[in-house]
Amino acid sequence: MSEEKVLEILIDLCTALEAAAIDAKHRIAELTSAKEPQAVREETFDILKFEPQTGSRLGQFEIAAKAKNLEDKFNHAFQILRQANAVIADPYHGPNYKHNYWTYQDAIYRKVRKEKGPESKTEVDVIAQIEAKFPTELKEILTFEAIGEYIVIKPRQYLGSENFAKIASIVRGEGGEYLSAGKESHFRIKKRR
Repeated sequence: MSEEKVLEILIDLCTALEAAAIDAKHRIAELTSAKEPQAVREETFDILKFEPQTGSRLGQFEIAAKAKNLEDKFNHAFQILRQANAVIADPYHGPNYKHNYWTYQDAIYRKVRKEKGPESKTEVDVIAQIEAKFPTELKEILTFEAIGEYIVIKPRQYLGSENFAKIASIVRGEGGEYLSAGKESHFRIKKRR
């Protein structure tokens, strides 16, 4: 057997093991009713002193500097954002937040969130582009929806390890990921601008 064939078999085995592990995590999460952590209340950040700023790319935004805030309040808010990996490209917010929050160096930034209206034509186009990456037999067992910064892909039925592996491969190829959250588990791909 050639070395190339052995490597191909090993890659297939690794892919199958990865799909089985993710599927097992999915089933365990369903059994234990695991849920995603809830966002903290926006008041955690509102108590900080923010100073208005204007930039050519961001427009109007605000900055809370550590030196101009109570240390314990600032550190608590800063740690929440750091644990959430909140950065300008993927800011932190809860469902009813007025602002998006992120960290940069030793400061907390915020910007007013845009109102979310009905899906625009561009979102429909983005969904169609993602759907086109999937073969018909997979599209029929999935739903595609634009939610915030992501196209969220959810199964309509139990996928099984083979379909799961195929979907995971396509999603990863598009720079996406799988989020295990019990019955709310889903794949997501960040929208491209």
